[in-house]
Amino acid sequence: TGTLPSELQSRLAGGILGAIALFCCAILCLFLVNLVIYPIYQFAVRAIVVENLGAIEGLRRGYNRLRANVGTVSLVYLALIGIRIVWAIALLAIGIPVGILIVALIVALARQSVAATIIATLVVGIPIALIFVVIEGIYQVFEQTVWTESYLALLSGPTSGTVVPTTPDVTPPVMPSGPSIETPPPAAPSEPEAPTPPQV
Repeated sequence: TGTLPSELQSRLAGGILGAIALFCCAILCLFLVNLVIYPIYQFAVRAIVVENLGAIEGLRRGYNRLRANVGTVSLVYLALIGIRIVWAIALLAIGIPVGILIVALIVALARQSVAATIIATLVVGIPIALIFVVIEGIYQVFEQTVWTESYLALLSGPTSGTVVPTTPDVTPPVMPSGPSIETPPPAAPSEPEAPTPPQV
């Protein structure tokens, strides 16, 4: 008598599965949008700070610079994603054993005293949490430095996809030097002769 009808149970189960599927799709869409927007955001922030631009102009400048250097930026982005994955695996390799030890310690103390459990959790948990925060902060500093150096390296390049024409360096040909021919100086003009007086 206290159980739900089978039809209602099937509808409830279908609604729960649909909600879970919708939630997973929303998370996936947010992840893909963040994957595309993140490098544009990084370049826009550096355009605002480095080039002293406004928010809209900095966003436009960051997008144009990324579009003009999409190959280089993609390589930097993929390298940072790979480093992040390796970093997360290393943290998990350290954090899981430490977490198991902490949980075992808390369970052992919980059988004896609640106050001792709370004190042990605070004494052990807070320093470990601070250590992980510092480690994550070090990685964030590294990642932001890579983005800044990448932007500065591309700062001298074009901000759009157009090709800037270069003026060829045309130098006049140098004539071969031969033996110098000295030209004689011009002759001085002759003075007119004085007229002879008539003879008497």
